[in-house]
Amino acid sequence: MKNKKLKALELDVEAVVRTHPELEPLMYKNIPVGLEGIIDIFDLDDVKRGSFQIQVDFSARYPNGFPSLRELSKLIPREIDRHIYDNGNCCVTVLQKQIIESKRGITIERYFKDYVVPFLANQIHFEEYGKWANEEYKHGYAGQVQFYQETTKSTDLSIILKAIKIIIDSTKFSRNEKCFCNSEIKYKKCHEQSISDLRVIGKEQLKSDWDQINEILEEEKI
Repeated sequence: MKNKKLKALELDVEAVVRTHPELEPLMYKNIPVGLEGIIDIFDLDDVKRGSFQIQVDFSARYPNGFPSLRELSKLIPREIDRHIYDNGNCCVTVLQKQIIESKRGITIERYFKDYVVPFLANQIHFEEYGKWANEEYKHGYAGQVQFYQETTKSTDLSIILKAIKIIIDSTKFSRNEKCFCNSEIKYKKCHEQSISDLRVIGKEQLKSDWDQINEILEEEKI
C-alpha cells in the first residue's frame, strides 16, 4: 500500500476509534486490516440501547472494495430473516449496492455511519418490537429487484429491464430527448442519474440481473 493511501487509511481508522473507543485496530505488517471490539449503539436521545462485539475487515483495495461486518457476541439470532449467517457475517446491503460502493470508494468511517450502526440499531429495534425500524431489503433475489426498483424509482419491471438493457447495449441518449420510460419528461430530468448509478455495477452483473428479472416478468405474464 502506497504511503499516501496508507496515511488516509490510518486517519480513517483513527476517526472511527474516536467515535467508538472500545474498538481496536487489527494490524498486519503495521497496516490496519480491520477493527475489533465492542460498539455501543445509542438512540436519537443519546441513550445507549445496546452493545455488540464485532469485527470489521477492510478491503485490501481500500478505499475501493466493500468492508465486511461480523457480529461476534452472538446476540443476533443466526437466522437468514435477520440478515446474518451462521458464522456471524452480516448482510448490510444488497450485492449491487456493494459493487457501486466498492467501485466508487467508501471510507471506513462512512461504512460505520451508513451501514454498521444502522444495521445494529435496526437489530435492536427488531428484538424489542418484532419489526424493523425502516423498510428492509427483501431476501435473496427479491431484495436485488427491490434495489432496482428504488434506483430507477419504478416498480414496473419492464422499465427496469429497459434501463439495464440501455447500459448493456451502450445506447446513447441526448439529455434533452424524452426519457425511454415514456414519462414525457426529458431524459436529463428523469432517468439519467439512475442510468449513471446502474452503469457502475458493470455489464457482466447487469446481464445476469437482466436475465433473472426478465424471467420474473415472463412468469407474471403466465
